[in-house]
Amino acid sequence: MNKVCQILATSLRGRITQHAVDPVQTHPISFQFNNITQWLPYEDLLHLEWIVRHIDLKTYVQHYADEGRIHLKTSSPNLFFSFAPDELTELRSLLGNAIVQLHWRENLSKSVN
Repeated sequence: MNKVCQILATSLRGRITQHAVDPVQTHPISFQFNNITQWLPYEDLLHLEWIVRHIDLKTYVQHYADEGRIHLKTSSPNLFFSFAPDELTELRSLLGNAIVQLHWRENLSKSVN
């Protein structure tokens, strides 16, 4: 099989890449942001984007004004990631752009077939 990587989205602090889809490969998307690197299946990337998109920054900052950072819980019980508001805004854009690219490629593939 021809191994191909396609960059879905990039930003100042991050990159999301789709790797060649192989029937054995269960995590075909790599997500890098700041010092976080994670391999994700498509569904987990969609879930992450949904969570980040639905964070109300103004309300969060009002309730936790002393924090200065937004804490996101992961699927692991005691693992959180912490972002400054500008980092979260960039992350939101990065994830949104990657999802648009994935949907565009999926629709293009369906129309060709």
